[in-house]
Amino acid sequence: MRVLDSSDAGSWRDRTIVDRGGLVLVLLGCGFGWQKYEFVHAAVKTDALVVGNTKFAAPDGSVAYRPIFQFTTPDGRKRTGEADAGSHTQGYVPGDRIRVVYLADDPYGAQMDSFQQLWLVPVSLGGIGALLLGLGWGIRALGVMRQYRWVGGA
Repeated sequence: MRVLDSSDAGSWRDRTIVDRGGLVLVLLGCGFGWQKYEFVHAAVKTDALVVGNTKFAAPDGSVAYRPIFQFTTPDGRKRTGEADAGSHTQGYVPGDRIRVVYLADDPYGAQMDSFQQLWLVPVSLGGIGALLLGLGWGIRALGVMRQYRWVGGA
């Protein structure tokens, strides 16, 4: 008979890296999420009109598109903005109506009121971080359980 120690489930350093990496991502996700939450709750919400699309090179080298939108502030000024993220297809065509949010003192910082534009980064970081954190804790728990379990053998 032999006793399995925690090294059978990966080294302590591996677990710590996974734990810490996951924790950092969770904290980043929470930080970005809180920033977006404050922005959305302080922002003016209004309708905008898509007036075109900007082509740009996606990281994989293909062509992608970002919608360009125009809206009017309460003081009657027309402002034009561009989405922060885009897609490989033209998801919006000129003439489409969308919702935008912006701070009253900074209408040039307007963003489309959509999950992708506002929440994708915080949710992705937090979700991946939570998975890594759970994986690290699971590996640690498995190592502890194996350390104290007797395994029969020849």
